[in-house]
Amino acid sequence: MKVNRNYRFVLTNIPNSMLETGEVRIDNEEITGERMFASECHYYAEKNILECIKDAAKRDDLRGYYEHTYCIYKEDKPKKETVEREEDGKKITETREIPGKAMLVEVITVDENGINIR
Repeated sequence: MKVNRNYRFVLTNIPNSMLETGEVRIDNEEITGERMFASECHYYAEKNILECIKDAAKRDDLRGYYEHTYCIYKEDKPKKETVEREEDGKKITETREIPGKAMLVEVITVDENGINIR
């Protein structure tokens, strides 16, 4: 039996420089930052970034992770709306995607003391 969820978890990243200058701010109800990964399970979204950070730590190359903030959002999957109409005797079908709502679940940062999840 297939499981159909109407939401997914989205991992994003935001350069700290943009947060510091106020160019971008973390929004609790709208996805902020560049999308990196999406999964129907929170575990896999968090696991993705943690594995990347741990791998970079093994290579002693965490500098890039220090410079970014990572967010995990729970996002309702977009809904599709289809409208059919007639124009000049031709049937026209238009489909548009209505974005889902989002809710911030976690903010992840990395510093000299380790991985911070809040």
